[in-house]
Amino acid sequence: MIRKKVSLLTLTLVLCLMIPTMSSANQIDFAISQEGAWSDDFDDGNIDGWNVQGFNASTVPWTALPGNITAEYDNTMRVYGEGWSQAYRTSNVAYGSWAFDVHCVDTPSNRSYIAFVSGSPPLDPEDINTMPFEYGIIPVVGQHDYGNHTFVLYRRPSTSPYLSSLGEYDVEEVSGWYHINITRDFDGSFEVHFNGTLGITVSDSLHTTCDLFTFSAEAGIAIDNIVVIPYSEPTSTPTATDGEPVDITFPLIVGGGIALVVILVVVLRQRKRID
Repeated sequence: MIRKKVSLLTLTLVLCLMIPTMSSANQIDFAISQEGAWSDDFDDGNIDGWNVQGFNASTVPWTALPGNITAEYDNTMRVYGEGWSQAYRTSNVAYGSWAFDVHCVDTPSNRSYIAFVSGSPPLDPEDINTMPFEYGIIPVVGQHDYGNHTFVLYRRPSTSPYLSSLGEYDVEEVSGWYHINITRDFDGSFEVHFNGTLGITVSDSLHTTCDLFTFSAEAGIAIDNIVVIPYSEPTSTPTATDGEPVDITFPLIVGGGIALVVILVVVLRQRKRID
């Protein structure tokens, strides 16, 4: 009887020691899966880590201009001056979630581009007419070939400068700040939320890699609060608001381990009473 008690106590102790180890391992796996994540809220008033260039899109071919984008005035990455400006930075997330706020205002071209998946280089300084492959969002402010007051999820192939629409989300007026959240899983399935409303669902598997995140616009348009997180395969399919995936592996492991320990403690107490 004493040996049985010792065995049960030993098993209980082992389980108690294993639970932190199992949960720590899960956290490590989750952290590893998030390699490549990055964010920028521009609250420091600078755009360190970003490259800036400009171009005149009214000429054929395009001609290079100095870019004019800064965060020093209102802690958002905003375009100033004439012509188009582009800011880009390294980003290797082709599957995951991309969240950002974009400030939409009237411009001569009535549009801007946020390429959340982009090849390298965008608008090569030696050849600014070289276009990269892309997945991106076009906020259309007013009338344009892409639509009238709409958001377009687009794809640009690496073999052509022309883009194609994968989906549109029409609103009464594209004006002011919009929060946009995009998710893409390993099957290539996109979900795009606009101010918390699911507006576009589509699947596309053409581009499987990413080099850059780019923002191209005319004066007055801004982007802010960018958060990019690589996709991690969840153990089930619940989602948080704005379509962001939820990983519940850690709570399941801890909860199961605690339940086992409680059961063993009850068994030990019952055996003690019987003895």
